[in-house]
Amino acid sequence: MSSEELVVLIRRVCEEDDYQAFESIFHFFYKSMCQKSFYYLKSKDLAEDIVSEVFVNLWKKSKALS
Repeated sequence: MSSEELVVLIRRVCEEDDYQAFESIFHFFYKSMCQKSFYYLKSKDLAEDIVSEVFVNLWKKSKALS
């Protein structure tokens, strides 16, 4: 995903509550964020929970980010 594509998706999420755009962002970043979290936490379950919570909070607050 290019930077330009990411910006378009973020705008769609923040301005239009576009859940499909949010899912695209989630699927693009989830695995790498879990890997980085696991490196520090040494727990796969905890890493996945934290990353999931980050995305839940981003979705809930997406309007405030615009």
